[in-house]
Amino acid sequence: MKYLLIPVGFLLSCFSFALPAYCQTKTSVQPNDSIYTYVEQMPEPGVDITAYLNNHLRYPDSAADHNIQGRVILKFIVNEDGSLSDCKVEKGIGGGCDKAALDVLKNMPKWKAGIHNGKPVKVLTMLPVTFTLSEKKKAPRPIYTTIDQPPYPEYSVSNYFRDNFQCKESFDDGVVRFVVNEDGSISDPSIISGVDAGCRYEVYRVLKSMPHWKPGRQSGQPARTYSSIRIRYVRLTGDVVVESI
Repeated sequence: MKYLLIPVGFLLSCFSFALPAYCQTKTSVQPNDSIYTYVEQMPEPGVDITAYLNNHLRYPDSAADHNIQGRVILKFIVNEDGSLSDCKVEKGIGGGCDKAALDVLKNMPKWKAGIHNGKPVKVLTMLPVTFTLSEKKKAPRPIYTTIDQPPYPEYSVSNYFRDNFQCKESFDDGVVRFVVNEDGSISDPSIISGVDAGCRYEVYRVLKSMPHWKPGRQSGQPARTYSSIRIRYVRLTGDVVVESI
């Protein structure tokens, strides 16, 4: 995998580091305090951005697992002292890439401020960061069935099902297996036994919507782990009860 910085000049032909060609507009925020998008001397990063991203930006595991690639466009202000503020994601791709890029931007060293009429000014700047996997598809990481520290929810799964399960049909008691990922998210649910077809989709839906679990750990590191629950329908009350296995 690699991180690729696209020169800002390629973004709508409005920006460039080497040969500034910024959009020629100016937005007034308040008297004597304007934010420019075009100035005589454009702001410049204080570091080699490509090297900085390679050293500090981490490709999110969830994005790599789902082959999420693409360009995250960041928007921010370079202030008169070169500090960065109002950092936002203008366009994202999901999978944790947006937050990863934004966090690195917020911690980036000061830039060289833009100059207009001989004075440093605030300049609105946009920075595209492209996430690209070096392989077409990353080899999947192992999924453990036994692990040093098993994953667990920090809430009542039974209560969550009771409050969110919407299938009103009765069904035979069943066992459901799923994966708890390194970030605690739930994926890949499958019915091992029971649960009639009419309610299977609802079981999958509720499982995938559950808040994150505390992930399992193997050799001190978060790891993907299989986990299972037993789910049963109480015909007398119409409630769904979930038990850990």
